[in-house]
Amino acid sequence: MKNPWVLAVVAGAVLILVAIGGEVLLSWLFAPRVDPMVAAMSSGKGQQVEDMMKDFGGVKKTQAKVMMGILDKSLREYQVQVGETPSNLNSLYELPSDLADKSRWVRKLDKPVPNDPWGNPYNYGKSSKTFRIWSNGPDGQYGTDDDIEYKR
Repeated sequence: MKNPWVLAVVAGAVLILVAIGGEVLLSWLFAPRVDPMVAAMSSGKGQQVEDMMKDFGGVKKTQAKVMMGILDKSLREYQVQVGETPSNLNSLYELPSDLADKSRWVRKLDKPVPNDPWGNPYNYGKSSKTFRIWSNGPDGQYGTDDDIEYKR
């Protein structure tokens, strides 16, 4: 036989949770919506918001590095397969018009090369056997301290 005291305590706990949960749900449903960024800035937590934004900038830099790693791998595969470095990054997705032996070309990317996380195209430079990939970073300007170059 089950202990009636245990059942009563459990039932009471469930009622309390439902009551609290209902109150929380109602307050959430009818609470005015405030932009969290505005709320944080006006509550004296501006420094915390600035720190979070810096962290977000770090995430974007990581995204750029990851994409440049994908491009690097695709470029090296292209180099092996075709026998030369492509004239531009679009050659990883579209058949280049300047390719001597078009039968050796194979698409390396399923989609066109995206822009970097700041909306600018990735940069690509090549010589006869080597290449480099970089992003101009958050400021979009070449040759500044925030440029991101992919290093193997």
